[in-house]
Amino acid sequence: QAVFKTMVPAAKSGITASLILGIGRALGETMAVVMLAGNATEIPTGLFQSFRTLTANIVLEMGYAGEVQMGALFATGLVLLIFIAIINFLMGLVRSDKNSDKAKIKKEWLGALKNKINFSKVGKVVSWIAAIFGGLFLVAIIVYILIMGLPHISWNLLFGEFELGSDSVTIFPSIVATFMTVVVSLIIAIPLGVAAAIFLNEYTKKGNKLITMVRSAVDILSGVPSIVYGLFGAATFVLLFGGSSSILAGSLTISIMLLPTVIRSTEESLKSVPDAFREGSLALGAGKLRTIFKVVLPSAMPGIISAVILSIGRVVSESAPFMYTMGTSLGAMPTGYLSSSTTLAVALYALSRENFHTNEAYATACVLIIIVLALNLLAEFVGKKLQKKLSGDSSNGIRTKHKRKAR
Repeated sequence: QAVFKTMVPAAKSGITASLILGIGRALGETMAVVMLAGNATEIPTGLFQSFRTLTANIVLEMGYAGEVQMGALFATGLVLLIFIAIINFLMGLVRSDKNSDKAKIKKEWLGALKNKINFSKVGKVVSWIAAIFGGLFLVAIIVYILIMGLPHISWNLLFGEFELGSDSVTIFPSIVATFMTVVVSLIIAIPLGVAAAIFLNEYTKKGNKLITMVRSAVDILSGVPSIVYGLFGAATFVLLFGGSSSILAGSLTISIMLLPTVIRSTEESLKSVPDAFREGSLALGAGKLRTIFKVVLPSAMPGIISAVILSIGRVVSESAPFMYTMGTSLGAMPTGYLSSSTTLAVALYALSRENFHTNEAYATACVLIIIVLALNLLAEFVGKKLQKKLSGDSSNGIRTKHKRKAR
């Protein structure tokens, strides 16, 4: 009862944000659909028929599109944006429909239904089923990839030198390019996203129409399909850096893509910090900025760590935005951020699509999972150390103030 009658209603804002992210991911997923859906250009009549999504259509036709067809593909991206905007509008109606007659009727209907059904017990059973279902899928994917990939991991695959025209495959340049992309994108997205979340939560007034529009824009951006970001990056950053694909163009594209996730995750974490913490700090004489950095941010650090982990996973796992900004072919070691290269996810797609290097593709997937796990553990470790340090500095400052007052 505490979970479903108190905690869930209090977390409604975050749950709605997660729904928007999930729907956006479903609409915008590209590479998994391309590899599995069959990509037939006809109207499907059943669940077991080959089909092609809008995102898959952009990926499959971009490589050979002429001027007119290119315009049609950009128009397809616009249609996807309209879908996301409509979904966000409908979500906004659900959130704001508290005092309307329909909401009252709905509340009365739910109240009558609650008398007949024990929602707490039903919710508990559904939660357990969902947790087991998700856990089994996670274990199944990881175990399958490890079984198929570990036997084919070799020194040459991981650290060999790239040779043009050779049958031997090495993913070392892709590993280096992936780490370079992670570093640059996090350096850009995390400070900007956290600063934007602090502004939205700590410095703005409730009910401000401009801030409402900003939040709506962030929600729309969080649901924009990744292939649309790829189109934007190809039309802006690639042209900005001389018209050729580069790691820097890909990093800037994915940075924009990460911003909504970082902003929403951080903002929800800041909302969860009790106002009593802020009031206590201000009562002791601390200023607004000091209160934010010494009291609010350390308390919200778990959510910020989650945002960093989500961002790392998004950078490492995305492929569609990088295909048109960084390159699609396995190549030599990048010499700098203006070099063209592929991330591990794009390399995995390149190895698997022709079925000539299936074993190497499984090995690459295995390496990808290991790297994601290692980066997540590193982010959590650094975040906990930072939280401990900030909390320690805050408590030391409060003790010093008390000593000065006592004197």
